[in-house]
Amino acid sequence: MKAGLLNCCYPIILLMLCTEGLSRTNVAVRIISIVGILNLRDPFPPSKRRSRMKLTPQEVYNLLVLEDKILELQGQIRFFLGDIDIIVKQKTMETVNIHHSFKPIINESSKTLILGTLPGPESLQKGQYYANPYNQFWRIIYSVFGEIEIDPSYSGKLSFLRENDIALWDIFYSAQRKGALDADIKNEIPNDISGLIELYPCINRILLNGRRAERSFRMLFSKTNIDAVYVPSTSTAFAKKSLDEKIKDWKYAIIS
Repeated sequence: MKAGLLNCCYPIILLMLCTEGLSRTNVAVRIISIVGILNLRDPFPPSKRRSRMKLTPQEVYNLLVLEDKILELQGQIRFFLGDIDIIVKQKTMETVNIHHSFKPIINESSKTLILGTLPGPESLQKGQYYANPYNQFWRIIYSVFGEIEIDPSYSGKLSFLRENDIALWDIFYSAQRKGALDADIKNEIPNDISGLIELYPCINRILLNGRRAERSFRMLFSKTNIDAVYVPSTSTAFAKKSLDEKIKDWKYAIIS
């Protein structure tokens, strides 16, 4: 009986040891508790295993003790499974909400580097920078250079950036975010902005798209020896300035 119970506990013990979120001390205490529960003497001598009617009072007492220990063990197992379920759910939620940035859009002639924070849900789905039709980025960029019509194709938009010596990337390589708001970004890992600037020495100006991009850049890359300028967020969620005001600010930052 003891061997069967111990074998049932092996998968749980191993899973607890391989699961993050519990301290080794707690795991050790619980395993020692289980081993202690199972480390009982057999209440039935071999001669009486088939004849329980002849049990002595001491053997009956041992049986009751064993039954109590089995019930305690069942409670321990349910407790373990509850811990495991909570940890798995937490890890699943963390993994689901991790997003990554795209490769930079840049070439040897790029002079202005525009940095956002992280692609939003629609951009991630399409694999394109600023794919949300409500984001004003492409309207602003085309307007800065006097263009009214925006190229409907993504490749055409990227060609327009290159023709005007503009590079595009994001501050963060990866981060957790549920939704599209910059305020919801957490556990972020930065891109190697400094390394990119070293590879492309023609970059002489950095535009920071929105306050979150500005704060993160100044905190993470304060030693960068290139002018970094805040420009109002192209997201429509930033409604403190009109589209025309945003175009004016962006144009001043790029052209001046």
